[in-house]
Amino acid sequence: MSAKLIMQYLDLYASAIVIFEIVENCLMFAFIHGLVELNAAGHSEAEKGLQHLI
Repeated sequence: MSAKLIMQYLDLYASAIVIFEIVENCLMFAFIHGLVELNAAGHSEAEKGLQHLI
C-alpha cells in the first residue's frame, strides 16, 4: 500500500469511530430520556403483552 492510501484509510477509520461514538451517545441519551418520561408519566408496570418476553 502506498503511504497516501494508508493515511486515507486511517482518516476514514478515525472518522468512523467518531461518528459511531456520536450515534452511540445519542441513542443512550434517547433511551434514558424515554425511561425518564415513562417513569414521570406513571408507567411503573409492564404494558400488556410485555410481562412474559421469554
